[in-house]
Amino acid sequence: CLCDAIHVALDPVCRDATLAKQVEQADPALLLDLLSEPRLPEQPGLLRWATGKVALDQLAAHLAALRCRSAQTPHPENRLLDTRDARLLVFTPGSSGDPKGVLHSEAALLRMAAAIGRGLELSAASRMLCHLPMGHLSGLLDACAATQLVGGRLVFQPDAKPASVLATLSSQAVSVLIGVPAWFSRLLADKQWSQTDVSNLQRIVLIAERPGTELCRRLLKTRAVVQRGYGLSEGVSLCSLSAPGLVAADLNESVGAVLPGIKSRLVDELGLDVPLGTAGEIQLSSDWRFLAYWRDPQATQAALTPDGWLRTGDMAVADAQGALRLQGRLAGRFVSVGQVMVPELIEEALESLDQVVQAVVVSVTDAVRGAVAVAFVIPAGFQVEATELEVALAALLPAEQMPAHWVLSADFPLLPIGKPDRALLQKDAEHLFAGRL
Repeated sequence: CLCDAIHVALDPVCRDATLAKQVEQADPALLLDLLSEPRLPEQPGLLRWATGKVALDQLAAHLAALRCRSAQTPHPENRLLDTRDARLLVFTPGSSGDPKGVLHSEAALLRMAAAIGRGLELSAASRMLCHLPMGHLSGLLDACAATQLVGGRLVFQPDAKPASVLATLSSQAVSVLIGVPAWFSRLLADKQWSQTDVSNLQRIVLIAERPGTELCRRLLKTRAVVQRGYGLSEGVSLCSLSAPGLVAADLNESVGAVLPGIKSRLVDELGLDVPLGTAGEIQLSSDWRFLAYWRDPQATQAALTPDGWLRTGDMAVADAQGALRLQGRLAGRFVSVGQVMVPELIEEALESLDQVVQAVVVSVTDAVRGAVAVAFVIPAGFQVEATELEVALAALLPAEQMPAHWVLSADFPLLPIGKPDRALLQKDAEHLFAGRL
C-alpha cells in the first residue's frame, strides 16, 4: 500500500553538496533520477532512467518491494506527526542557514493554490511562465498548481538564458510572470528586451527581495499589472499581494495585504497584537501553515505558538488598509554597541544610491563592538569604490548603523530560486572579518 507516499521536491540546479544533504535528510524509499547527466551517486532505492526511456517494469518492481517502508520501519520522531496527511516535502531555500525539510498536507496545498489563483485573478485564459524551480513552492504552487487549478496553460522554460526566456514570452503569448527582482533585472538588461513583444503580459509579480524603485518603474512601462508578494516555505508560498496601480516608489515599499481568506496577525515579543503602525512579527493561523519540519520536532515546536500559529520570523508594519511593509527578519538582527542593527534597512538605504545595483548586509563578531555589519555590494560601475559608497551612505544613516566592512563584487552567489545566498555570504564575511580589532 502506497497511500502514505510523500512527494519530495528536489531541485537539480542545487549545488552538489546541498542536493546530497537534502537526499540524506529526506531518506527516500524511492529516488528517481531522470536527468540525462546523473547527479546522484549510487544508493539504495535509486532508479536511473535515460531521458525518454522510462522503464515502467523497473518502477513497478520497486513499488512492489517498498510495501509502505515508512509503516514497517517508522522513524522514531515520526510518532509526533500524523504523516497520513502529508503529501509534499519541500526544502527551504536555505537563504539564512541550512535548508529544512517542510511537510505540507494535501488540503493545505489545495487551499493555498486556490487562494493564490484568486489573488492573481488566474483563469482558463491565463498563460503562466514556469521558470521557477520545481524544488521550491514558488514553482510548484505559485506558478503550476494555482494555474492548473483554474485550467490555465503552463509554459515551461527550462532554458534560463534571458534571450531564450524573452523569445518564449513573445512566441507563447505569456500573460503572467512571477520571479525574483534579480531575474527580472537580467531580462531587462538583455539586448533583446526592447524588441520583445510583451503586449500579452497582464500581470508581473515580484517575490522575495526588495526590487528597487528603478526596476519597478521599468516593469510598469510594460503596462502589465505589477505587484509585490510575500510568502515563505512554511506558510502560504504567496500569502500577500500589493494593490494594483501603485506607483514605483510605493510598489518598492509594500508587499500588500494578505490574500482574502488567509488569517494572519502582527504581534510583539509577548505575543500580543501590536498597535497600527508598529512593527510586529507576522504570524499565520494553523489553516495556512505547514504540518511540521521533517524529522525535527524541536524545530517544529519552536516555529509554532502555543495556540498553533506559525511564527514566520518576519517583521512588518501594517497601514490602515492592512498593507504590509517588511522590516527584516528577527533572526538577522544583531546588537552592536547597544544598537539594534537591521540588515534589511541598511540594504534598503544602499540600494537607494545610484552607485549600487544590489546589496546584502550580514553581521560578524567584533572584538570591541560585539558585532558589526559587513556590506556586500554589486556596484553600478567599475569605477565605484567603497569609500565613495561610505560617504554617500553616511548621508542616509546614523554613524552607528554604518557597515564596518565592505566587499564589492560583480555578482553574488545565488540560490536556485534566484535570491542571493546569504548563508554563503555570511561564511565569506566570517572568514574575512570575524573577530578583527
